[in-house]
Amino acid sequence: MFLSLTFPLLLIGGQMMSGKMKIRREVTVKAKLTENLQKKLVKDYQDIANKLDGEIQALEQKMKDLLGEVGKSNPAQAVVIRQQLTLQKEDIQKNKDSVLNRAREISAMELGSEVFQGTVEGIAEIRVGDNLEEVLKAEIVVEDGKILEFR
Repeated sequence: MFLSLTFPLLLIGGQMMSGKMKIRREVTVKAKLTENLQKKLVKDYQDIANKLDGEIQALEQKMKDLLGEVGKSNPAQAVVIRQQLTLQKEDIQKNKDSVLNRAREISAMELGSEVFQGTVEGIAEIRVGDNLEEVLKAEIVVEDGKILEFR
């Protein structure tokens, strides 16, 4: 959280009159799950999974090519290369599995549920006595790109 101070203090008759302060805060954006959004999210996740699948195939081809070249001249180095590329492939596969799991979760969600869409930065004006926890809890709820409410 970043603080941007605009805190004028006034001294009147020896008493301090406190002003206000503006702070930057993170605002959560959630979307009501509609049929269109559900389809779009599932398609987006499947597209990402397909891209990751292409990366796995390219890595497998790279492994095959490199091991063919290096394996003949330096078998020990070929083993190291195989281990490194196998680890990379496993990481990509884990990411792909995670993306596909998220697609399945979205498909199974009830329409009208709220889906996390990200965060934006917002400015809030606070005063002495305000509940800071409440001020920092900020959400925007949208449906089909239209703002429904602020929380």
